[in-house]
Order: sequence, then C-alpha cells, then structure tokens
Amino acid sequence: MIELGGFDIIGHVDKITMNGRKIAGFDLSLKWYDDLIQEVFRLLAEKEIMVEINTKIFSATGITFPDIRYFKQLHQLNIPVTVNSDCHSPEKITDGFPEVYKLLKENGFKTTRLLIGGRWEDVPIVI
Repeated sequence: MIELGGFDIIGHVDKITMNGRKIAGFDLSLKWYDDLIQEVFRLLAEKEIMVEINTKIFSATGITFPDIRYFKQLHQLNIPVTVNSDCHSPEKITDGFPEVYKLLKENGFKTTRLLIGGRWEDVPIVI
C-alpha cells in the first residue's frame, strides 16, 4: 500500500498493539515486530507520507496508534504527523489531544499537520 501511494496519511500504523496486548506471549519488543515497524517507518519517510497519531483510546488506556514509544523515531525520520481521535461521538472529538500534543513536543515535534483550505499545513504545537 505504501509503495503504491495515492494517499496523504496512514492511520493505525501499529493498531495490532491494542489487541496484541490481550494475547499471551505477544510482546511489542520482539525483534520480528520491531523490525517490521522500523521497515514501515523507513518506507513512510522515503515516500513522505504523514502518520496519524490516533488518540481514540488514550484517555482510557494511555495508548496511541502508533505507540508513544515511536514518537521520537517518527520525529528523527522527519515523518510529519497529524493528531486525530477517530471518535464516533462528538463529545470525544479532541479526547487526549492536550496530553498527546505535550508528548509529541517532548519527543521533538514542533508542529503537526492540519488540513486548512484543502491543503495540509504545518501548524505549531501550542500547549
């Protein structure tokens, strides 16, 4: 999918973390899994594709997709990010945003991308 392109954002990069954590023996730090994620990130950087930081379950679990532990690497690879709640109810539209913006900033990000007037623009993170 990444090789073919034709889209601006990839979401749920590592959503396997949500359900994988429920399976005995699944470990996010296993080499095969980490190698796969690293390969995906390198390809995203090469293709200049933005990553969605999904906060849908952050308030309940502290988990984002991709996982918070990847924020620094995304920044180091110059992969732009946009923050989205992927919510299904209006009252949760910005759920977890302040905390996630703070975490992004702590991991080197100065901006996130927003769609403004039909164009993606880098907007400063203001906490």
